[in-house]
Amino acid sequence: DVETGPSINLLDTDGESLVWAEEDFVTLSLIQVLPRPGSTHPLRLYSHCLRQAPLTAVCVGSGRLGSSDPRPQDFGLQPVVVAANKYAVVVWRVRELHAAMSRGEPLPEGMPALTGMGPVDALALSSSHGASNVNMLAICAGTCVHVVELLTLKHVYRLEGHAAPVTCAAFCEPHAPHWLVTAGEDRCVI
Repeated sequence: DVETGPSINLLDTDGESLVWAEEDFVTLSLIQVLPRPGSTHPLRLYSHCLRQAPLTAVCVGSGRLGSSDPRPQDFGLQPVVVAANKYAVVVWRVRELHAAMSRGEPLPEGMPALTGMGPVDALALSSSHGASNVNMLAICAGTCVHVVELLTLKHVYRLEGHAAPVTCAAFCEPHAPHWLVTAGEDRCVI
């Protein structure tokens, strides 16, 4: 059991980590639930990019997270946390957070993945994308879904087709990892 604020509206887990938005809706908490349940205190994640407005979406999963460097370093498949509000989407490497905590250092800032797309209603993370093993992040903002490649943090697709805001998305893993399914307030699943 973990003590939280009076209510939680944003929560996600990948079975190893659990992430939720705190009562102030600009702070995330992260705990590792496996392999040592309850053995750690929650890490409090902040980002200057996310301090301007309440969080609207969170997700946790595994990915090959690089940077916006033209020749990104591949850190391999690792746990990541993603959070968004109406101004930005930010990504953290979970291993870096735990390493900084164990060394008594400040937790690293998250990396901005995309800004300026408007309010984000949902996020989805692919753990692999077909034979190329490329990880994608789907960002549902308004009637569009923006797809970002995690290794380079490049915006690679803008998907349109919903007549109302897209409220959820999921990659069809493991059987069809290149398929993204979305649903929205228009009562359509695409």
